[in-house]
Amino acid sequence: LHINRLLELYFPEIALRMRQVNAIILRKYGFKAPFGYFWNFCINAPLASEGIHRVFCRPHIDAENGALLVCAVFVYYYGKVPAQGKEHIWLVLWEAGLIIEIPPGVAILYPSALFLHFNIDIRDLDKIQLGFTSGGELPTKETLRPLSCENSEEGGRASMVWFTQASILQSADLPEGVHTMAQAEEMEKAAQQANPRPEPYYVVNYDVADALARGLFPVRSYTSPSGSVE
Repeated sequence: LHINRLLELYFPEIALRMRQVNAIILRKYGFKAPFGYFWNFCINAPLASEGIHRVFCRPHIDAENGALLVCAVFVYYYGKVPAQGKEHIWLVLWEAGLIIEIPPGVAILYPSALFLHFNIDIRDLDKIQLGFTSGGELPTKETLRPLSCENSEEGGRASMVWFTQASILQSADLPEGVHTMAQAEEMEKAAQQANPRPEPYYVVNYDVADALARGLFPVRSYTSPSGSVE
């Protein structure tokens, strides 16, 4: 409930888009989004009894998620919390050039399908090191300690993640009776062979400009000083 409220508060256009999508999926297939606006949820946590002392996230982009949706991450501590909560957690959004502090108990929403992100020391790039600081210091070359796989029976940083894969949006936007892009491509091929025409019978290439014009993407318009809308 808290995560869904944050989406409504900070990304109202995305919340509206997902209400529309979820209503279509419910009507077409009888499936209801299990996590409010979101269709997917996972928990990342250490489990010392199974030899899992840290949960690592290598640099990656969530390519299968909806590109213009957001992923919600809630950070918490599994096991013994550091004294006075002085251990800080940092998220890197690589292309944006941002390192964002995420203390335990805080949620962050960001477009994980668009930005390379991680929570591991990437030694090969020799530019940045993600980790944590103690005592409330800001991250510097001297204070930042890389996330490592050191053994700990007391627990460690963990996260809950809510997201929606692009296939949900795709299923909502396909015409009635068409359930996959592969099916649409086969139907388009058969229709064109039977009666060729310039206009497609079934749209198999996504027209971004048309989608924006129809309000399918939650992009705010911007009025320039000259008065034009971009």
